[in-house]
Amino acid sequence: MLLTGVKHLSLRGNGITSEDVALMASLLLRHPRSELVSLNLWGNRIDDEGAVALAKLLKENRTLQVLDLGHNDIADVGLLTLVDCFCMQEMPLECLSGYRKRQLLRRDATARERQLASTPPPTYPSYQELYTAWHQAKYPALAEEKKESKKGAQTKTKKAEPLLVRPTSPFDRDCFRMENSVRVPGNTVLRCVNLGNNPRVTLDGAREALRVLSLHEPSDDKEMSALQNCVVQPPELYCASIKLHTFVILHDGDPGLRAVQKELSDMLYKRLLLLPQAPAETEVPGDDPKRKSPRAKK
Repeated sequence: MLLTGVKHLSLRGNGITSEDVALMASLLLRHPRSELVSLNLWGNRIDDEGAVALAKLLKENRTLQVLDLGHNDIADVGLLTLVDCFCMQEMPLECLSGYRKRQLLRRDATARERQLASTPPPTYPSYQELYTAWHQAKYPALAEEKKESKKGAQTKTKKAEPLLVRPTSPFDRDCFRMENSVRVPGNTVLRCVNLGNNPRVTLDGAREALRVLSLHEPSDDKEMSALQNCVVQPPELYCASIKLHTFVILHDGDPGLRAVQKELSDMLYKRLLLLPQAPAETEVPGDDPKRKSPRAKK
């Protein structure tokens, strides 16, 4: 059934175990053309092992948008492993093109993204270049002073350092060049995850999930200043361009989870508002059937 054209599958309350889920995840990994958009596994017997298997799938899958794991036996390990699939990934250079193409050819990709899939990856900036551009813009007097001192010490004049140019296209705009790899966005397709009524999820685990899902590309002065040592200490893997609308972790076992759930929901809503809006797809206007051709005019 997973390899048919079915888009919405509910296996609610079927006594499904982590072993069953691992088999399902393995099958979907081997057959990436599955059209499954939503998977309901509510009320089964899935523990951390099953959640880890699903997280491995979600690092690759770019079709599934809704995952319901409510009322199972998942604890903090499973929760945080699922959260990790939304974080940036360190992608080896030899795997970059395939990963990028899979993202740009996903089910709901725009026409522009599909066109980009046939082009090679552009040159990505490094975090050091991001920091340098920010520092020069923030402290122009210091930057000019450095340039002047360099000119005096050199016998030959050099061209001015080029300004930071970042790709603006989807996927590429979030990538950063590392020493031997590229940091790429994690799962940006999944929209709804339900882990509610998993009583083994603790308050500490929920808070850590909130912290990780809140991580974003350095932007304010404090975060940009921290990039000064990014060569030896790059920023923690953060979430870029995630489209999560809902991530439920609430259960009745700990009243403190209510405050964390509210903060998590508010944070995700604000993140959605900050996402770049895709330009409207333009269509080539066809012939208006109501318009008469010049020959029809008398």
